[in-house]
Formats: sequence, C-alpha cells, structure tokens
Amino acid sequence: MSRLMQICLMFIFSDALLTTAWAQIIHDAEQYILQ
Repeated sequence: MSRLMQICLMFIFSDALLTTAWAQIIHDAEQYILQ
C-alpha cells in the first residue's frame, strides 16, 4: 500500500471516530436533558 493511501485511510478513520464520538456525546446530552 502506498504512503498516500495510508494517510488517506488514517484521515477517513480518525474522522469516522470523531463523528462517532460526537454522536455519542450528543446522545448522552439528550438523555441527560430529557430526564
């Protein structure tokens, strides 16, 4: 695998992780507010 490909995959993966983390935080916040 080329270096550029690895960097692209790393960015996509970290972006997906960030998105998932934000979705979890927002979900937790909604649960907290709705209590």
